[in-house]
Amino acid sequence: MHYRALLPKTFDDRLAMYGLLAVLSVLFFRLFDSFNLDETGLLFVLNQSPSAAFRDFTTTCPMLSAFEIIMWPWTKLVGSNEFLFRLPSFLFFVVYLAVVFDIGRTHFSGASGLIFVLIASSIPQVQAFGATARPYSLALLTSALSLRGVFSWSRKPSVFSAFHAGAWLAMACLTRVFSVEILPVVFVYMFWRMRREKYSLSNSAKNIAAFASLPAAAILLQIPLILHFKSQTAFHSFAGERSLELAYHLMLKPVFPPDIVLPVVAMVLILRFSIKEQANAIFCLALALAPIGVNFFLTVVADDFLISEKYVNASYVPATILCSALASCSMVKAGRRSRWLKSGFLIWISIVGTLSAITLPSENEDWRRAFNIVRAMDGIRAEKLLLVPGFFENQHMDLINLPSLKAPAAAYGIASPIIVVPKVKSDSATKWVFDMIEREGLRIERRPILMVGKSPYGQTAISVAEMAGKRITGISFSNIDVFMLY
Repeated sequence: MHYRALLPKTFDDRLAMYGLLAVLSVLFFRLFDSFNLDETGLLFVLNQSPSAAFRDFTTTCPMLSAFEIIMWPWTKLVGSNEFLFRLPSFLFFVVYLAVVFDIGRTHFSGASGLIFVLIASSIPQVQAFGATARPYSLALLTSALSLRGVFSWSRKPSVFSAFHAGAWLAMACLTRVFSVEILPVVFVYMFWRMRREKYSLSNSAKNIAAFASLPAAAILLQIPLILHFKSQTAFHSFAGERSLELAYHLMLKPVFPPDIVLPVVAMVLILRFSIKEQANAIFCLALALAPIGVNFFLTVVADDFLISEKYVNASYVPATILCSALASCSMVKAGRRSRWLKSGFLIWISIVGTLSAITLPSENEDWRRAFNIVRAMDGIRAEKLLLVPGFFENQHMDLINLPSLKAPAAAYGIASPIIVVPKVKSDSATKWVFDMIEREGLRIERRPILMVGKSPYGQTAISVAEMAGKRITGISFSNIDVFMLY
């Protein structure tokens, strides 16, 4: 793709470019934010030796993926600097946008690639992927490359192009195993395309096998880890009644955000367009809905299963392509009389994307400020620091002594002895806290005791204060609570 293709050629393209630059600028500065909880956990494991990191990634920590393998040498090179630690994810995100641009420009006739990129960069959950050091940004990129490969294959089917598309999907599966959920939809699409072009059954089977071989190998390679971590899904599962409303809020709404989808639908209804690549659009819709449907089905039939906007990562790319194609093709077809409508749409998407990048509330945890407060009180407070990090494992008494639960404090170089405290929600947790207070002598400690943790854990802090015979005060900021027991 030549760089000149990125240059805006029309007024609409210029508006889209300005909106894109605004979103990317804000996201770039978000790289300097404090680490969030999951990032501190990843950093803690990556700072270990290769053997120790491998042990944790295959036993107690999030499952080993291609992203962690890439990040281990990078972490050794850059240390615990927030900006540098997140930079690979941001770069993966930028390359992902370039791939989305190419898909729009190449595989949807008359469409503007820049409008594709503006919409792709404005989806809140996707922005969070690009601004945090987590595997999701790399999964987006590899999924987009695989989708581009499938579109290229559909123009001129061959075993080699099918294998090439499958190789990128294999990489996506090695990054986030949930990426495999789109495989059956791709099979149906490839089979339909080849039968439409009157290819023989044997030739169709060869192409499908070429596409599926590497993703299947990637999944088979991970089966031991999948079976091991299946026993831990209870720690991370949604606890509550499974319902269609839940599926909408936790999976469908993040993939198809209403403040983007509704303006797109309005544009389509008002401008009345026809898209030549209807098969590609329907294919993208099926790809976007497949992971959501599969995950919801698994939550219904399984007692414990993961249900979250992060576990339908395979849905974001096709959903983005679909919305972008609908918006862009309708704008291209519309005449000059619709200029203000088109401009208003682009300005709206730019505002939505920029405001979303500024807030990103789910990723905003100011551990840095919390531990700066801890350091400022080094000469006054008690030697021991109580930490309620907020990891799922933090709620299970048999895992409370995992070293990685101290990750937020370790990320900011706190040298004090750390006591990880569970949330007081059960009799066993209450007994554990009471025994800890007696064992550590907190009841007779005269200096203030600090508790730092992810909000909300106020009731736990009150319970600890009561058991230790202390008064309590505290402050809250950016999803973090700091309490002082005195």
